[in-house]
Amino acid sequence: MAGRGEKRRTRRDEVLERWAGDTGVALEQLDDGQRWVVYAGVRAAESVASVRPMKRVLSFFLSRSEMDLSNKVVGAVIGVSDRAVQTTRHLEPKELVDVVAQSKHAHRQAKLAPHHAGPIARFLVEHPHCKVSALLAFIKDELEIEVTRHTLGRYLKRYGLGCLREIEVDDGPFFGDTPATGARSC
Repeated sequence: MAGRGEKRRTRRDEVLERWAGDTGVALEQLDDGQRWVVYAGVRAAESVASVRPMKRVLSFFLSRSEMDLSNKVVGAVIGVSDRAVQTTRHLEPKELVDVVAQSKHAHRQAKLAPHHAGPIARFLVEHPHCKVSALLAFIKDELEIEVTRHTLGRYLKRYGLGCLREIEVDDGPFFGDTPATGARSC
């Protein structure tokens, strides 16, 4: 009996060493119980790799396993970002089922849609020197949508609204005078 357990442990260690080499996760940060859970997750992720909604479900179970696995470790197991794991971790079970059932690609529907570009553009034209916080407040109050600075920055870039603003930056690089990469959108 002990021989079978030792074979499983040896196989687990081989798989985890290979996985750690590929992902850069330090195995020494995991205790024995966490290693077994991560091993099961790695094996399950290999089985469902081509089915994105199943990866999200697996992420949900691993992140809520009460094994104190960090978002980074769960993300490395699943092959997604820490942020994606954090988003999934905070879903209620019913929300997870709804998201998986609705989504063809296991991504949530964007909060800011293309039809919001008009009101946002009008606000930027009417308030060319507004701060990011003022634009976020407008979106929250008028459009009844709460978004982060990061989401707003991506939205402005995607719809070419960067040329309509002369926003004063409170902090962070997202709305500075010089874009981090590439040319201005206009």
